[in-house]
Amino acid sequence: MDALEPRAMLAIAEAALDEVEGLFTQQVGADPVVMKPRGDFATETDLEIERRLRKLLTQYSGLPVYGEEFGGKVPEEHTAWVIDPIDGTTNYSNGFPLCAMLLTLMHEGEPVVGITSMPLLR
Repeated sequence: MDALEPRAMLAIAEAALDEVEGLFTQQVGADPVVMKPRGDFATETDLEIERRLRKLLTQYSGLPVYGEEFGGKVPEEHTAWVIDPIDGTTNYSNGFPLCAMLLTLMHEGEPVVGITSMPLLR
């Protein structure tokens, strides 16, 4: 974990989230496009934010990224980013500001860095 200094990884996470914040705020009220089990759904914004975060985090850190929308399993013996592009998608889709982007860096099954970004509440 020495090469992955937590403060440096936090800076990477913050930079990636900063780059997608505009998309998050511009698309509030997005309609569902993917239905999931138990009445859950994803919007095109969920999908686009996850795509962008995957690209940015991989580019900035070289680490794999696992997300809610496009899946994957975090191997416990590795280091990887885990993201939920929009937590509270129902709120987001209805324009209610209690929704967030969640990003965590996991190392050997343990969280090392975590951010909850709530752009609609600043």
